[in-house]
Amino acid sequence: MGIAGSTPALSDVKFKDYANGIYVAAGSYFVTITVAGQPLVVAIDDSMGTGFNLIVSDTTD
Repeated sequence: MGIAGSTPALSDVKFKDYANGIYVAAGSYFVTITVAGQPLVVAIDDSMGTGFNLIVSDTTD
């Protein structure tokens, strides 16, 4: 499995950028976070293969 040919839900997200919400149908998903401009370089890797929860919260300065 890979991300080749996939359309990103978010792209070109910079530090402190935000999205107002991404809604998807109920189900199981694989989320891949890559380094900007390098879609083959994974930024967060679950090398243990156990899975984890990705929580993104709104933070105000």
